[in-house]
Amino acid sequence: MFKLAKDSAVKARIQAINQLKAVLVIGDPALRERLSSLGNRELFRTCAGLSLRDGEDGGGDEDAVAQATHITLSLLAQCAAHRTDR
Repeated sequence: MFKLAKDSAVKARIQAINQLKAVLVIGDPALRERLSSLGNRELFRTCAGLSLRDGEDGGGDEDAVAQATHITLSLLAQCAAHRTDR
């Protein structure tokens, strides 16, 4: 039972990481450039700490897209971190 649970958590972690990286590929180029120099561990830590304010620039629809991107990156990074042995 333990192996089954562990294998499931590992698969979920990998899926969250892949989704996070996919969001970065299609996301805002400025955000992608800001995060591109980070290693995986720092990337996940930074994304987990993103807030709505990080995406605010008063751009109406663009602002909403930036906020949605930041929320998505944060949730995916937190999900990956939650499933990582420390």
